[in-house]
Amino acid sequence: MSEQIEFSPVETVKRLVRTAQTAALGTLDQETGHPFVSLVTTATAHDGSPLLLLSDLARHTANIKHSSAVSLLCDECAPGDRLGDPLMMARVTVTGQVAVSDDPIDRARFLAAQPEAEAYAHFTDFSLYRLTPDTAHLVAGFGQIVSLSAEEFLTECSDCDALIAAEAEAVEHMNTDHVDALQLYAEIIGRRTDKADWHITGLDPEGFDLTNGGDRLRIPFPYRITGPSPLRSVLKVMADQARRAAG
Repeated sequence: MSEQIEFSPVETVKRLVRTAQTAALGTLDQETGHPFVSLVTTATAHDGSPLLLLSDLARHTANIKHSSAVSLLCDECAPGDRLGDPLMMARVTVTGQVAVSDDPIDRARFLAAQPEAEAYAHFTDFSLYRLTPDTAHLVAGFGQIVSLSAEEFLTECSDCDALIAAEAEAVEHMNTDHVDALQLYAEIIGRRTDKADWHITGLDPEGFDLTNGGDRLRIPFPYRITGPSPLRSVLKVMADQARRAAG
């Protein structure tokens, strides 16, 4: 018999938001009051709040300046991967308030996840925005429709200052010196069979995010991490376990 994986709305929402490269941003049109939807690129803050790099020239930004209430639709399809019935794919609509973020850590995480944005992120008309969620509405399949509060799906980060401070160095170290381990994480833990060039874009108390340039993959930690020493230990344990599983 095949292994039954228990459905977890919380973990599904976290995965969808963390791995989304693009999303549909819904704003309230300042002129008509109608819903206005546009395509945006996304990343996440350490707690899982979506990050958006928006131009003042865009209509959705003008709408945001009129009303900060927005929604963001994320699905599990990678760009170009639209085979089959898209309504069979999991998707989540996050609602909340959006505001400009001047936090350099937010900016660094966005550019790590969206490196092509380096070409225009410094333009004076571009600003980084952070969406502070209120709710998430998940549709993950037949009979799997759940609404969650922000407290249920955001990651607690109040006690992980040491981990956040060590993130940049840890990411650079892994991407430079442990490329083989990153491939093992993707193949064994992420169950990806493609021999892609995976690298870490960011980490948080619950896991880390990998990308191969065209796709994102979320790798959860087996337990919560709040500092650099436990981080080193868990990454080694996970790599050793993956090597054993790979034979």
